[in-house]
Amino acid sequence: MSILTVIILLILSFTAQMMSSKKMTPIIWLLTFSLLITTTKLWKTFSTYSWTSSMCSSSNFSIAMTLISIWITMMTVLVSTKYSYMNKNFNNFTYLLTSLLIITTIFFITDNLLMMYITFEASLIPTLILIIKWGYQPERLKSSFYFMMYTICASLPLLIMITKMNKTLFSMSMMTNTPLYLTQSMSMQTLKISALMLAFLVKTPMWTVHLWLPKAHVEAPVSGSMILAGILLKLGGWGLIQITKMSFKIMSNMKNLFYSINLWGTMMVGLICLSSVDLKMLIAYSSVIHMNMMILGIMSNPNLGVLGAMIMMIAHGISSPGMFAMANVSYEMTNTRNLMMQKGVMMTQPKMLFFWFLLAAANMAAPPSMNLASEILIYTSMMKVAFGFFSIAIMTTLISGAYNLYLFSSQKGNPSKLTLPNKKISSNHMTFLSSLSIPVFVITLSLYQLNL
Repeated sequence: MSILTVIILLILSFTAQMMSSKKMTPIIWLLTFSLLITTTKLWKTFSTYSWTSSMCSSSNFSIAMTLISIWITMMTVLVSTKYSYMNKNFNNFTYLLTSLLIITTIFFITDNLLMMYITFEASLIPTLILIIKWGYQPERLKSSFYFMMYTICASLPLLIMITKMNKTLFSMSMMTNTPLYLTQSMSMQTLKISALMLAFLVKTPMWTVHLWLPKAHVEAPVSGSMILAGILLKLGGWGLIQITKMSFKIMSNMKNLFYSINLWGTMMVGLICLSSVDLKMLIAYSSVIHMNMMILGIMSNPNLGVLGAMIMMIAHGISSPGMFAMANVSYEMTNTRNLMMQKGVMMTQPKMLFFWFLLAAANMAAPPSMNLASEILIYTSMMKVAFGFFSIAIMTTLISGAYNLYLFSSQKGNPSKLTLPNKKISSNHMTFLSSLSIPVFVITLSLYQLNL
């Protein structure tokens, strides 16, 4: 696996974006197969991972995230080609996604803190245009305001710290390990590391600064939701891994605080999912739970926890866009996102039963999904911190299984005459739904190569 693979796949993605949906289908399958092969080879690198090695600074995991970004972008184009309102501005739409793909690729492969900050902020502009121009409701302006204010205000301390590091160390390279020793005072070190992490914690997002995510998901089109869940949330996770690599000793003093906030947040969000009747809102809050668990893995252990967080980023980047795509298919057939009114869709559309089962199983970390492997690694690292935290995490897993079963069971029953599906699932639906659900389980077959 080399940078040549990424270049070839970029060329394929740009070519496919200019084609019709029928011509795009074989390229989608080729890209999916390439993603499976390259991610399978990636586990050989993970098996030799250690905190003192150069794994985080090398291009292996960066290439994996770049491949997922390309792949989700292709899926987004495939999902959006059938909309009449999208076809009127389809060239602008593809140019917007292409620019976002280039920005995120630079973010994942750069080693410069300033370039990482520039691309981190530049990714907000295409996403904002996507929500405002192609959003569903008039409330999209309010959700865009939340989206921009949360991310921009939280990123200002990061910019200040980057400029201070350049002034003190004369370097912006993330390879250096000296930023955690800028001052002799431990309290000042903790404050500066918090300033570095705040922007990425909001983008992830962590509990208490997550309110922008459900609002953005609800008002965004299906393409915006897929981009948010599959690509933009991973920017925050990747930035946290880089900052943690430079300052893990100082962050260990903040471990109990982060554990308390994130564990409490996952339980609260799980209860919100159990009481939710909006399909898209439920999936958005489930993303908050997975990202908070990823933060727990990054904070817990420099070896096992970060490895689990990396696998969760890949797993969530595949399964969560699939959930939003599946929710959009259900919305197209019933013209509602209410779970109670969608009851009985599976009885009239039996093919959807298979995909809902795969996606709900992956979302609840059922075997043999990648989500299960990542949660096992994260929970094992948490046991080294405190067994009490591990017990609370197990309760979160039970709640996660409960709301995913609630989501799956809500699609069954006797269909309502008012929302009787008037469309059949097409081959276009079959293409992107299978490409967003099956790889989560297929890639797991290569995990036996991990020598943990």
